[in-house]
Amino acid sequence: MNWIHNISMKKVLVFLFVSFLYQGVTFSREADISEHLVPPKDSFYDPTFDYSFFKGRVTDRDETTRIFKVESGTKNTRLFRIGDMVEFTINQTKVNKRCQGFVRSVEEKYFVIYVADITSCLANNEYFRRGSVLRFKSEVLSERVRQASAHRKTLLERKSDLFNQLNNVNDFLWGFDQKSVSVAAEYDKEILRLKRQKQEAIDNLQLKRQEQFNLQKELVFHLDQLEKDLDFYLVEKRDQTMDRWFSDLDMGLPVETRPQDYIPLTKESETESVRDYRNKLDESFQ
Repeated sequence: MNWIHNISMKKVLVFLFVSFLYQGVTFSREADISEHLVPPKDSFYDPTFDYSFFKGRVTDRDETTRIFKVESGTKNTRLFRIGDMVEFTINQTKVNKRCQGFVRSVEEKYFVIYVADITSCLANNEYFRRGSVLRFKSEVLSERVRQASAHRKTLLERKSDLFNQLNNVNDFLWGFDQKSVSVAAEYDKEILRLKRQKQEAIDNLQLKRQEQFNLQKELVFHLDQLEKDLDFYLVEKRDQTMDRWFSDLDMGLPVETRPQDYIPLTKESETESVRDYRNKLDESFQ
């Protein structure tokens, strides 16, 4: 029974190990596929590829076999400039020597080159025909392709920025009606809030006005009451001498036509004043 149990355990371990390896292989394969599916930012340029080599077919030439037109098998030749040097060999010839040529003009899928001596690329008694296939090599073209790829990367980034801006503009234009309704609703809400605040402020002023009216009445009432109290508690200071003179004058008693000067009502002065007054009265009777 123990050996049967050991065999079953070994089978389970082997199965788990194989499953783990299968998952690892599957994951790495998916990663490789995803790397190939996701394009680089410049989309086409491959730094491992040699862009200096390309092929072309002669479509026309002059009688001197020095100027001829070449149909290129790649569109990269549109990056040529007048005066660029190219090296080439003729396909299906016995001579494997390269000739030099200089670009004279560039067209779509075509370019024209000038070759000083085409015989150095041909064997004896060989004829340079129209339709010959040429194998070109140009380091200048390879550098131009690399620069064009870097520039294309910049253009792609600029294109992405422009697309983002256009996306924002389109979002604004497509949602303009909804945005305008939302903005109008916000301002209507703000207007209602301001109207409510205005009405509340006016109501508060009206309430304060009524309170001020009531306070005014209360203050007037208290002032009137205070005036009455002030009149009630008014202390009078009357000069008895002056009062007696007026009463004597009214009764026809013999008094002077003008009241005498005021004398302070002290005890001594009061006695002297009374004595003088009596003396004057006695003299007047006599």
